[in-house]
Amino acid sequence: MKLFAMPTAVLLSLSLCASCSQDKSEPTLQQEQIAQEKTPDYSMDSFRFYDLRVTGGIRNGSAAAYVTITNTGSTPDTLTGASSPACGITEIHEMVDVDGVKTMRSTGHLPVPPSGSAVLKPGGTHIMLMNLKESLHKNDSVDVVLHFAQKGNVTLRALVR
Repeated sequence: MKLFAMPTAVLLSLSLCASCSQDKSEPTLQQEQIAQEKTPDYSMDSFRFYDLRVTGGIRNGSAAAYVTITNTGSTPDTLTGASSPACGITEIHEMVDVDGVKTMRSTGHLPVPPSGSAVLKPGGTHIMLMNLKESLHKNDSVDVVLHFAQKGNVTLRALVR
């Protein structure tokens, strides 16, 4: 019985390998681009907002908001600030290395170039939500208002993750 099973297994493996090596058509450039595109969380004119999220935090404490802002237009804009009804103070911060120690500092603004993106992410530029009015827990949602020099105010609802 073992002698019969072994040749059958070898033949089955060879036939599977042969079918895997058959010439398959390569995806077109258009298919690759579609596969790489993500659906934005929000869209407004030429701006797209991706991966919007807020960290959890305790009452009177702080949390951070992250988002990728993509400008598909030809006019630059600047994120000049943010606000949220969930907290008392909101600032744009960046992480900097000072004598080998990572620390945060307020940047005040963030350029959003034409045909480019501004990325707010953990360990980099982000929006600090300070003096939280209530604790923020996973799956809560928070309004974050982004203030742009040209576009004006854009209100987004962020999920706490």
